[in-house]
Order: sequence, then structure tokens, then C-alpha cells
Amino acid sequence: MIKQIYFHALIIFATLLGVACSAQNKVAPVDQLIEGPFDITSSWQRIDFKKPLKTIPHVQSLNILLDTKKYKHVKAGVKNSNYSIMLDRYQSLIDGQNVEPEIILIDKIGREFKPLHTSIGVRYTSLGDYFFLGFGLSTRKGFFYYPKDVEFVAIKIRANTSVKVEHLYWIASRYYQAPNDTWNDVDPKKIIDIKALF
Repeated sequence: MIKQIYFHALIIFATLLGVACSAQNKVAPVDQLIEGPFDITSSWQRIDFKKPLKTIPHVQSLNILLDTKKYKHVKAGVKNSNYSIMLDRYQSLIDGQNVEPEIILIDKIGREFKPLHTSIGVRYTSLGDYFFLGFGLSTRKGFFYYPKDVEFVAIKIRANTSVKVEHLYWIASRYYQAPNDTWNDVDPKKIIDIKALF
């Protein structure tokens, strides 16, 4: 009897663990991995996407993916610059330069918007594991979401130093926490105003 109870408890635990893991692995339908590599310099260059980056009622960011063998994590000591709210950077193991990219998102009618460097970490993708620098909206200003129906068709990108970007990744990294959310679930005050966006 005790063995049966233990066995059933083990089955239930395994089932719950499987559900939790599958929920965390659920990706947003608009997540998009843009395969590189891209050689970035200090001059602006434009990268056009085969498919536009679409917005959903979740926090989304464009990640710059870097080779984990060529960089290390450092504290740069630069706070609230014009393009970043992060203190953290990745430093090249080759020349010791901190990588400080800038991005401009371009929508389908040619309007441009400059997101901030808002996150940093390791991103696990189908093409491998990479360091990432995430660019998105500043939640410190109360805006979490891009407007509905905005589509970004390209970016302009440059950096303070030459850097090889392995891939770009448009991602709603916490989509799995509320995959059924709709625009009706979002506080309109947390959606950045279209006039302020461009």
C-alpha cells in the first residue's frame, strides 16, 4: 500500500515537472531568430529582415547574440547613457574593448525608433548558447509594451568597436508565464504611445 502511494506520488510529481518544463519552453509565436553572422563597425549599417518583427502583448526585446568564447562579462560603470540603462557589458577577450552597440528599429512605413540596452545574460537557442545584449523599452519609465500592429522590417546598427554579431533574436522571453494574454489584458498606460515611439 505504501509502495503504491509512493509510486502514484512519484508519477504525479513527474507529470507536474513535465508540465512546468514544457510551459517554460513555450515560445511566443512571433519570436524570430535572424541568422548571421553580422560584422558590425562604428558606422551605421542596415539589416533588412526576411520576415517583419511583430508585436504582441508581452515584453519583447531584440537580442544581439555574441560568441561566449570571445567575450567576458564586466561592470562598465556607465549608467543611464543615451542608449543604455545597464551597468553590465561584454568585453572582448581579444582587444579588451567593451562592446557598446546601438540599434534603431525601422517599421514598415520607414519610421525609426531607438530602443535602450535593457538586459544582458545568456540566451539558449536552437543554434547554440550565446551571450546576449537585449534592446527594448525602458520599464523604468513605465512602458513595457510596443503598440499593437507595429511591425519592424529592418534595423540600423553600429557599435563603438568592430564586433561580430553571431545572430539577432526578437524574443518575448517571459511569454510562457502568460501565453494566453491578449491586448485586453494589458494596461493601456503601459503601452508606449505611438507618437512617442517614433
